[in-house]
Amino acid sequence: MKKSIILMMLTMLMFFTISLFDVRIKGEINESDWVIDLGRFRENTYQRKLDSWLDKYPKYSGEDINVLANEILSDNSLYDENKEAILIKKKEEISFNVLVPEEGLYHFSLNFLINEEFTTAPTIKLSVNDEVLYNELNNLNLPIVWNVIEREEENKYNRYGNELLPYTAAKKGEYYQLISDPEARYEEPLWLKLNSGVNKITIQANNYDFYLKGMTFSKEEQPLTYQEYYNIHKNEKIINDQIVIKGYLFEDKNDVEIKSGYYKGAQMEKASYKTNVLNKLEGDSISRSGSKVSYLFEVKESGLYQLSFKYLQQAKIGMSSGLSIFIDDEIPFREAAGYLFSYNKKWEYETLHNKNGQFLFFLEKGEHKLTLETTVVNLTNHIDELYRIMDRINSLGLAVSSITGRSEDALIDWDILKYLPNIKEELISLAERLEDVYDLINNLTPKYKKATNATPLLIASKQLKRLAKNPNKIPNKLAEFNQGSGSAYQLIGVAINDISGQTIDIENIYFHGSNIKLPKANGNFFERIWFSIKSFFYSFIDERYKLSSSKEKNTLNVWVGKSSLYLDIMQNMIDDEFTKETGIKVKLNVLPSNQKIILNNATKTNPDVVLSIDSWDPFQYALRGMLVDLKSFSDFDEVVEDIHPNNFTPMVFEDGVYGIPETQSTYLLYYRTDILEFLGITPPDTWDDVINILPILQSYQMNFYHPLGGEGAYKGFGLTSPIIYQMGGEIYQENGFSTTFDEEINIEAIKFMTDIFNVYDLPEQVPSFFEHFRSGSLPLGIATADFYLQLKYAAPELKGQWDILPLIGMYDENLAEVARWAPTYGKASILFKASEMQKEGFQLIKWWNKKATQLAYLQNVKMILGERYLYLPANLKTLEESIWDVEVKEQALIQAKWARIPAVTPGSYIVERELTNIWNKIVIDHINPREAIDQSIPRINRELRRKFEEFGYLKGGEVIREYKVPRNDNIENWIKKID
Repeated sequence: MKKSIILMMLTMLMFFTISLFDVRIKGEINESDWVIDLGRFRENTYQRKLDSWLDKYPKYSGEDINVLANEILSDNSLYDENKEAILIKKKEEISFNVLVPEEGLYHFSLNFLINEEFTTAPTIKLSVNDEVLYNELNNLNLPIVWNVIEREEENKYNRYGNELLPYTAAKKGEYYQLISDPEARYEEPLWLKLNSGVNKITIQANNYDFYLKGMTFSKEEQPLTYQEYYNIHKNEKIINDQIVIKGYLFEDKNDVEIKSGYYKGAQMEKASYKTNVLNKLEGDSISRSGSKVSYLFEVKESGLYQLSFKYLQQAKIGMSSGLSIFIDDEIPFREAAGYLFSYNKKWEYETLHNKNGQFLFFLEKGEHKLTLETTVVNLTNHIDELYRIMDRINSLGLAVSSITGRSEDALIDWDILKYLPNIKEELISLAERLEDVYDLINNLTPKYKKATNATPLLIASKQLKRLAKNPNKIPNKLAEFNQGSGSAYQLIGVAINDISGQTIDIENIYFHGSNIKLPKANGNFFERIWFSIKSFFYSFIDERYKLSSSKEKNTLNVWVGKSSLYLDIMQNMIDDEFTKETGIKVKLNVLPSNQKIILNNATKTNPDVVLSIDSWDPFQYALRGMLVDLKSFSDFDEVVEDIHPNNFTPMVFEDGVYGIPETQSTYLLYYRTDILEFLGITPPDTWDDVINILPILQSYQMNFYHPLGGEGAYKGFGLTSPIIYQMGGEIYQENGFSTTFDEEINIEAIKFMTDIFNVYDLPEQVPSFFEHFRSGSLPLGIATADFYLQLKYAAPELKGQWDILPLIGMYDENLAEVARWAPTYGKASILFKASEMQKEGFQLIKWWNKKATQLAYLQNVKMILGERYLYLPANLKTLEESIWDVEVKEQALIQAKWARIPAVTPGSYIVERELTNIWNKIVIDHINPREAIDQSIPRINRELRRKFEEFGYLKGGEVIREYKVPRNDNIENWIKKID
């Protein structure tokens, strides 16, 4: 009895103690302990800074304050010869003082000179009193333009009758511009907050040298309303005439990607069912907000004109695209800023108007300039609200992951409300805010009931409400919340991307009188039907880029390992430049498959040259005697002098070099600056640094991404060789007859390569690094340069919140620096031995791989296909001067010097395959590393001996003739090293 009483009392005491402890813990729990504010970075954006300034400081309203170059510096060496402009060199800065009468907000203008060619917009960093006032000033575009130069009549069309795009040339010389947001998000130019008295202004040139002539600080200039504008000009004559401006014939543009396009249809004034003719301003090319094109036109009689556009806007279903209209560099009235062109399914006219009627524009007799700028000014506040919601969702999602340790066990009953007591109400509030934003966006185009491109917001709202019903289930539903492509977080990002594009095709622009009848927008019904029938049947006999069984006489037959999109550009460049220079005719065709090369060799119907073939393929053809040793040409060294020698290793066979690298793919380190700053982490430089920061990352349920942890089971040399090389190992013996995996240094490398997953807990299967990087769960990791473009275009909400560095490595005492060795696989050019035009074929290869050609090709790719189709050239000088953004270009140049590609040898496939098997056995099956390696070594050596015997290097295990494997320590035997 006594024992029962004692047991009962102890039980009650324990219950009471636990209850008290639970109450004490609950009292100590603070939501801020768990929730990281992932939106802190955005508090320093221009929009939010301006909102805070407008509550505190007045807008300046006095006279202009000018600072001239000859008043700035005492160092005469930085001035031009007339002492009118100061040279600011790339990566350098100048500082000067400006005296202003009062504290407040000032517009600012720059007067500058650009004397060198530029392929992308020059950018500057601007600070006031040693402070960058808002994020955008770290990388502010200088407002420059490219001139559009018409082709000569004989060069207007290519060999197939397609009209070619005009030339584009950077406009060098002097600019004087009031500085506005490069992305056209605001009606007003940018503001700077200056103190009363002396202010220190510092300007750094980020990517190009330029000369500064002066800077002006000025007051606000309020645009007129249309009514005010009309009252000034209402007594002018209404002109009963029309001025037609062709949409595709613009004079200049502010982005090299902007281009004319073609639309096949009878409704166009200029049309052809057989060929492509330029007949519109290409809407996709101006979809990025802030894109500008300008037209010059002549006015014969002063007076008032209506303004109409023949346009097509099919990209944003149920929504509108915004255009700001400038006449002679000024917006005539407020309503012409951010004018909305609604979605339409077919070509139609839009005469600019408001609810009271059509606008009338006053034009004086003489020449004028019309400028069109795409803009999201009507969406700016809505997009900022969406960013706030996204950041909060991501912060809450990361907090849930931290609380649960990322456990997805459905049997665990989590008490999320204990740690985040307000999460239910907050999710409902976020859902309602999303619905409000959708309604506001939808109301911008009252003509349509549903803004389709914004509907992901409604889906995200439903998901948040569903999660709010049972917050304790969120740990098992993070895929709906903030992780993965279907999460609420990602859906909002998709919506932002979709609504931000301002696509609008324009055929013609008309200034006209109210009584002028414009042509039918879509032509005659029967004309359209007949045009479609002709186009349809012609498509069956169109022979462009199709392989032909017969070879054209005295013409180089060239196959290209790229799509026909690239072939158009390449064929046009070859016809326009190479053939005219050399007289050698060239016919390009799409490379159907690599197997086709082997099969055609048997029938002697191979091409003369193949361009852009994968760099690991030429060895197989060289091994079979199909290719020409390019070293046999006297000017070979001249062609390859600026390409890293290690890029050639897959194309070396015996004493010859059988390909020239065209492109390369470098690995880089990507990291979220906002998250690392919050965690107090410095971006890692070595693997030791990574291991040191992992405990901090993992304590917040974050991690580091290595591509070995991708979802693919095959781990090729591109993923496995870097760590082996960085630790001092080699993939092959010098003669290649046996494996090196039994060497202690390679065993240690393989062990480390697997320990980062087994011991240090890097994620083993990541379906999409992009999605995890975007959400912040993998805030740093390794990816190629293509990832840069993916982030730039598919994750605009992360702008300014990430950066890149060269690949992490390991300190090498012999080199006395961090070794960052990694493969740089790419595309290459090869020449066939059976060709009767070997000399001409090498001339083409030489021309194609020279710097000037590749620079022009990259610019054409960006202009015609878009920046997302760019590649990294293998030629380092080409890369240095290329059209790539300076941020990625500089890091890629550093990493490219650490190129090291495993050679291709007879039987090398077994080495790559077994290295994959070793990794999978150790990481997935948890087999002892030495045991896994020992299992693979006999298979590797057996297959290598078999292949070397097949090709006559071994017989019965004895060496018949030597084989030399190209490696970093002997590559100079084939290729001279770069200085």
